[in-house]
Amino acid sequence: MMNKYKKSPPIKISDAILRMAEPLIRKYPKRERIVVIIDLAIFSWNVSLTTEVKREEIEKKLIDQMPDAFDATDIASIIEQTDFLIERKKELYPDINYLIVSHNLSVEDSGQVSLDVNTIKQ
Repeated sequence: MMNKYKKSPPIKISDAILRMAEPLIRKYPKRERIVVIIDLAIFSWNVSLTTEVKREEIEKKLIDQMPDAFDATDIASIIEQTDFLIERKKELYPDINYLIVSHNLSVEDSGQVSLDVNTIKQ
């Protein structure tokens, strides 16, 4: 029985994440990269729901927590991809303001992706 008091998103957020990440998945189709891309897409989705000031704070914390093995080029690439995904979210789903609080991701060797997310309204 569906809880009539629960606010469900007007779209399936997991499908939106996959659509948002689709250009990167197409560019980097290996299983290991798809997992990273989906995680980055979820992070970007959530960050897109914040203010620009908060986004900059989150970005700085992210950079500060990156492993020492990452050089400036690696970090710049991650930030560039994050910015790309944030812009895709704003372009494709500007009025969808649901925070992703957890997810379950499975990627088959064939590249088939299964994603489930849990969200809360912002």
